[in-house]
Amino acid sequence: MKIINLRSNHPVLDIEIHPDSTVVMSGRPLFLPEDGKEMIAEGHIAVRISRLGKNISEKFASRYYDAVTVMLRIIPADGVPEGMEGVYSAMDASSVMGVWHECELIAAPFKVTLDGKCFEFAPLSKDIDALIHEISRYMTLKIGDVLMLPPFAKTSPLKASTHLTSSLNEVEAIDVKIV
Repeated sequence: MKIINLRSNHPVLDIEIHPDSTVVMSGRPLFLPEDGKEMIAEGHIAVRISRLGKNISEKFASRYYDAVTVMLRIIPADGVPEGMEGVYSAMDASSVMGVWHECELIAAPFKVTLDGKCFEFAPLSKDIDALIHEISRYMTLKIGDVLMLPPFAKTSPLKASTHLTSSLNEVEAIDVKIV
């Protein structure tokens, strides 16, 4: 599994590839790094790739993903230092993957809560189809790969012994204890 993180909504494709060792599944504790930096979580909508594909037409892209969730990416509160982007994108246990839900949740307007705050989204299917088309021009998408959309929110600084929760249309996606 590779995790493809779209870093911005910029028209030029700007992605990071995260190894699978970065992922902590929802329900498992999240250990903050011991480097003394204050950390926050970025909230991302993520889709799971369900078919092998290269050069996927936008017309057929919806056939290549089957589930959606919320993912959190842990980063320093003051931003990632220049030149350290690769280190932070590959840091073990730096992303929390929520429980997967049917893609119908994003075919209509939907809501995501993160740390008690609610965010509303327009349907994302066409945006995801366009991104899959664009990314598949440069790399083969494989079953189990995860496509993270650009961040929609950031949490307040993370503290040990707190819970971080998120839901998609009021269905729990993430419940993680910060350690």
